[in-house]
Amino acid sequence: MMQQLTLEMVIRRKKEISAADLGMEVAMLNEENGMYYALGEVGTRIWQLIENEVSIKTIVEQLLLEYEVEKDECEKDVFAFMDKMVASKLVYISNCI
Repeated sequence: MMQQLTLEMVIRRKKEISAADLGMEVAMLNEENGMYYALGEVGTRIWQLIENEVSIKTIVEQLLLEYEVEKDECEKDVFAFMDKMVASKLVYISNCI
């Protein structure tokens, strides 16, 4: 069972993930399992934000500044996105920086 994510948790993308910036999208390859992934505009922005360790709260705050979205919806969407990233083994997660 996956760990329940919280706003205080820190996310960082794995170095083993090869990514190609395609403008408003990113294509990624997980070299561990050979799986390819594609991210849309917002997913690409999150991928940029997690180049270094950053809290989920900071990601949400940054997206609220950049996109017209309600805070509750933004948090829900970021948690769902991060759940998928964790399940796909594309990121590291920890409880604090």
